[in-house]
Amino acid sequence: MPVTRSSSDVSLILEQLRQLHDGGAWHGPSVAEALDGVTAADALRRPLGAAHSIWELVEHLRITNEAARRGLCGDVSPGEPDWPAVGDSSEAVWQQTLARLRDSQRTLREAVGRIANDHVHRDIPGKTHSYFHEVLGLGHHDAYHSGQISLLKKGPGAMATLAAAGRASDIPEAADAYGWLVGSWELDVLHYFADLRGQGLKAQAHFAWVLEGRAIQDVWTAPPAARESGVRMLGTTLRVWDPALQAWRITWINPLTGARAELVGRRSGKDVVQIGTSADGTPIRWSFTDIAADSFRWTGESLDGDGRSWILQGGFQARRLG
Repeated sequence: MPVTRSSSDVSLILEQLRQLHDGGAWHGPSVAEALDGVTAADALRRPLGAAHSIWELVEHLRITNEAARRGLCGDVSPGEPDWPAVGDSSEAVWQQTLARLRDSQRTLREAVGRIANDHVHRDIPGKTHSYFHEVLGLGHHDAYHSGQISLLKKGPGAMATLAAAGRASDIPEAADAYGWLVGSWELDVLHYFADLRGQGLKAQAHFAWVLEGRAIQDVWTAPPAARESGVRMLGTTLRVWDPALQAWRITWINPLTGARAELVGRRSGKDVVQIGTSADGTPIRWSFTDIAADSFRWTGESLDGDGRSWILQGGFQARRLG
């Protein structure tokens, strides 16, 4: 629909939505253009680790469109959760997901087209902003997520190939000792080869599924302030499921210090305990305890020369970020 100087505000908004949905927007690819050629496998990838996948973004766009349409029509009934989990991930279901997104865009534009032009700048009943503000904000929202989709679909690359959407289906749920860690955590440094409580030192740890969901990889890192206080931590752990052992084989390396460790991890009651050796053969025990949805405590110990006593080497209290 061509836009002229005499076009109404409703017509202007409708044209903006059409460009955002189907093409012709000045800012870059529309939602349809960003999704062109994306397969189910592409949509499931997580090249940015715990960040949302394309599939999740598409469902979020649909749900937001449907919620906005209901609001414009005075429907206050509750909708779906904002970020639903992906169930069946077949190509057929992905195509159905795309079709549902297109339907939500069409019905939204139809609802906007029914707004009387002399009502468009009035407040929506029950809200403190106008119809114009609501739909304009929705356009900004779609443009933002369209840009995210465009970035996520750019070639698989090494990171995209490494990352996985979740645990491999042949790993029993009961054996999943580490999936709960996926995401980012802030760490209070309590001990790092010395008692550091009260110094306010912070670090971070980030976890993601990798290798087609058969492993969890993390990065533990301390900022400059902590490193200056002796917390020389920059390392990664790879935890790989071993079906023969029915446990997780673990490798840790810190390139700052050259420290290396090999361990085996399993659940132990409510805790996750990892037993192994450091590079010099010293027995070590690393434990996740006090595990909750948004917190845990990590403790690293080494066996004393007497063969009986465990010596504390590291301790962190973690809080989930985001």
